[in-house]
Formats: sequence, C-alpha cells, structure tokens
Amino acid sequence: MLRRSCPPGRRTVGALSRELLKWRDAGVETGEDAERYLKQQAQRESWCIESAALFGIAPAQLSRWERGAIARWHEDWRFGADMIEEALLRADNHRTVRYVDGILRSWYAQGLTTVSAVRGQGQLAGSNILTTGAKPAAPKTDLFQTNWNDVFDDDTEG
Repeated sequence: MLRRSCPPGRRTVGALSRELLKWRDAGVETGEDAERYLKQQAQRESWCIESAALFGIAPAQLSRWERGAIARWHEDWRFGADMIEEALLRADNHRTVRYVDGILRSWYAQGLTTVSAVRGQGQLAGSNILTTGAKPAAPKTDLFQTNWNDVFDDDTEG
C-alpha cells in the first residue's frame, strides 16, 4: 500500500520515510485509514488533472501550492468545475491559479456557491454577457431623437 503512494522512480528509503510522515500527519493509523487516505489522494489528483485542463496546462506544471488550492476549492469550499470555469471567465487575461483562487476566495467569503448566484450579483462583463445571453440595457430616453422644439416651446411669447 505504501509503495503505491510513492511516485515511480522515487521508491527509496528516504521517499518511503517522507511518505510515512505524510501519512502520520494525515492521521493514518489503520489499514482502513490508509485506504481512505489513498482514495482522497486519487480524488485530489483527479481534480488537479481536470483543473489543469481548464487552465490549459499539463498537471505536472502545477506547484504544490496550486495543488493545495485546487483541493481546497473542492473539499473545503465545495466548488466544482463549473465555478472554476466561471472564475476563469472573470479572470480574463490573468489565467493563473493564484488569480482564480482570489476570485473563488471572494465568492466563498460572500456566500456565493453557484454559478447562477455569481451571475446574479450583477458583475457580468465581457465574455460572460455572451455566455449568458444578457443584453446591455438600453438608455431610458434617446436624447438625439427628442423633439427639442416641443420641449422648449414657450406659449408666453407674443
């Protein structure tokens, strides 16, 4: 079981020792704990692969911090790929994990947990307008089509 969790080519005594320390920190004490831990690690890797695809990068390019952020988005904040995609729309040219993490952190702090709630807060811009089909509001009055003679017509002139 422990050998499965070590990366290929890193199955040295030192690598096993570091992995055991991770397991201890995660509270793994029994075989059931180990199975649960391995399932969690597999799920996290799946999220990293999915998120890396959304960012247009290879999963191997994700740093340890970025992998932790992606896990937090899913485990702690309960955000799925749809929320990450929406944050990427908002990020525009700043398509980094750190920038998207800031957007998602803000939404989490505001209690916005669904795409419809995020879009409902009135921050649609750029590509989001095209995505949702929302149209810009028309002006209330058209100043160029107003008949100014009627507006300033004064009956007091004699």
